[in-house]
Amino acid sequence: MNQTENYWRRFPHVEALFQEGRLEAFLQHCEHNCAALDAIVQQGDQHDAEKARMAMTAYGHTLQLLDQLASVLAGKEEQHSPR
Repeated sequence: MNQTENYWRRFPHVEALFQEGRLEAFLQHCEHNCAALDAIVQQGDQHDAEKARMAMTAYGHTLQLLDQLASVLAGKEEQHSPR
């Protein structure tokens, strides 16, 4: 694989979440931030509440993408495992 042509196919920070077992810590971080954002939605002014809702939506999309990526990686592991 030519490294200069395929640099965009590697995502070292995302891959590290799965390879180094850091996913649980990342998910806890997301949960903590979403709880703080929810408090802003409940108690903040309209402008801050809307910004918090948008941030929570972004966290939701991130978690969906991580779930999809985990499924893809699990499928690749199944393909490469000896039977």
